[in-house]
Amino acid sequence: MNKTSAEYLTNFTIQMAQKAGQILMQSFGKQHKQIEKESFHSIVTQADIASENYIKETIAHTFPSHKIVGEESGESKENSEYIWVVDPLDGSSYFARGIPSFSVSVALIKGNSIILGVVDNPFYNETFHGFLGLGAFLNRKEITVSKTEKLSESIFNFGHRYIRAEEYKPSSTANLQAVRSIRGGGSCAQELCQIACGRIDGLVTVNQSSWDFYAGKIILEEAGGKLFQLNENEVNIHTALLGKTDIAATNRRLKIQSLNT
Repeated sequence: MNKTSAEYLTNFTIQMAQKAGQILMQSFGKQHKQIEKESFHSIVTQADIASENYIKETIAHTFPSHKIVGEESGESKENSEYIWVVDPLDGSSYFARGIPSFSVSVALIKGNSIILGVVDNPFYNETFHGFLGLGAFLNRKEITVSKTEKLSESIFNFGHRYIRAEEYKPSSTANLQAVRSIRGGGSCAQELCQIACGRIDGLVTVNQSSWDFYAGKIILEEAGGKLFQLNENEVNIHTALLGKTDIAATNRRLKIQSLNT
């Protein structure tokens, strides 16, 4: 089979993400040595490292010319038509405390587009995937976003950094008051998938890296939703690749206050 076909890439990535998830489950619920990264909001465990090492080795063996960008290890090559964007454990803080709100997130960029995303939550045996132009799926069954049209009937996830950020008040206060129910925390990738399958209606979070949301972005958009920057601009996937981005995501029917204006 052609290794660049949608079928091959999808099957390869799903199997890899699920295996990485199994690696995480081997140490889930146990004590973990935690290392703070750039801030006290972000930690890394040995499980992150083991999962990413497996993913990197698997990609490098099958696609030696492809570039890999990973949360724990940075970039692997200078230039390539294909770029893998990997979060081996999205939701490390929850994982380390025994809370099953974590996932493995893998996205694939070709040229100027994210063409594939896979998000695996091994605790719940849920694997989401989306391929550009081919739809979004949960455990191989097609999914779509909710039909909620009123904020007053919606469920949103608001990230703690967004709620705390002075620059987004009073818009954040207005958004918090406008929705029916508020959900907090969790893996960004996983929460985007919750929107994609219609369980919740939106997400607002700030200071996100590409590996936090690229896989969820393509899954969400293939399910009919929309992800954008809080300044309402589209995300430039190459500019955002190694930076931080403030994002919002919805079922495309709902409109939130994005800026402090």
